[in-house]
Amino acid sequence: MLLPHRVWRAIVGPVINSTVPPKSFPGDSAGLTTDEMLARGWRAPVDFSTPLAVLSQPALDNNHQVMARWVADHGVRLAPHGKTTMTPLVIEQQLAAGVWGMTAATPWQAQTMVAAGARNVIIANETLDPYGLAWVRTAMESDPGLTIWVYVDSVVGAQRVAERLGTGDRLVPVLLEVGLVGGRGGVRDLDTGVAVAEAVRELSGIELAGVAAFEGVYGDRLDEILAMMTTMINTCREQKLISDRPMFTAGGSGAFDAVAAAAAKVSDVDVVIRSGCYVAHDDGLYADTSPLKESLQPALRVWARVISLPEPELALVDAGKRDLTAEGVLPIVTAIIRNGERLPGLDVRVDRFNDQHGYLLTDQLQVDDLVELGISHACLTFDKWRHIPVVDADGTVINIAETVF
Repeated sequence: MLLPHRVWRAIVGPVINSTVPPKSFPGDSAGLTTDEMLARGWRAPVDFSTPLAVLSQPALDNNHQVMARWVADHGVRLAPHGKTTMTPLVIEQQLAAGVWGMTAATPWQAQTMVAAGARNVIIANETLDPYGLAWVRTAMESDPGLTIWVYVDSVVGAQRVAERLGTGDRLVPVLLEVGLVGGRGGVRDLDTGVAVAEAVRELSGIELAGVAAFEGVYGDRLDEILAMMTTMINTCREQKLISDRPMFTAGGSGAFDAVAAAAAKVSDVDVVIRSGCYVAHDDGLYADTSPLKESLQPALRVWARVISLPEPELALVDAGKRDLTAEGVLPIVTAIIRNGERLPGLDVRVDRFNDQHGYLLTDQLQVDDLVELGISHACLTFDKWRHIPVVDADGTVINIAETVF
């Protein structure tokens, strides 16, 4: 296994925090190194405060393997969106599992992924930040093995990208983003896309290397956006505006199978899917929509403690919006521990959350029960935590994952 946080923190390296323990860690952990923490033999959740986010290493391992097999079977490349976790430990594991590259939303995110070892990074967003683009140029010029792709969706945007990147020994690859009316970035029609491609051809320092989209916002218009990508690539190729073997990239975590199927009908393209949520999966949105929902396992869950039974059939727990995803699909109760023993499934429904409280509807819980919450859309929980214990199958802490949002 790769050493965690290879760039950010060596396993026997600096103290995580010299005065205050990480959120929900034991009070005497302040000042300890990661190595010293692991030597304590902690188990989650019983040796920690609540609420507590926990990562399961067996589930992560499973998800790395499941996705690697799917990518190999379908002949596509995987550049998972790192913003899902922004966790160098997880990113390093993804790279070790064979992902082709990583996807970022900003140049700053891209820097964290390069630091974690990524050699191919797609910045899947229009990027006009002068400092970020200057970093892209410097990084690619100083490291011939590193390639960073950026998006364009307008003539003016392409001009600004070229100006701010400047010229060097290498052409920076840009991807033409397409979109649909009512969506987010991306050209809305073929003529505009061709005009942008023509502008890129005339600009110094960049080259049009492919077509990109984010199909996750289009729902039942998925076929429409994929068809637009196909038309854009074919038209640009006919007019010699794009590289000989362009990239065809999309692939939100709920539709990467459809992306691969559509791209398979386009000749001589490199297909890159950017699904990020597979690595942690979930107990909500992607448990219902992922093409691999039968094989992936939820890796991130949050433990809370019942602190009050103020009304019949109402239990309050000490986890809230500051600790977990509380929008969209609400968490579900996946386990209960009472007096050190796991209980069989109880009839408990999560109703709502305040900043620090969760409302559970049931008459079967007792004060001081520990409740495990399976969450939906894990990325919105990762960003609530800076240090997350990683556990093995029996709950022993085997690593500490640091996030860098």
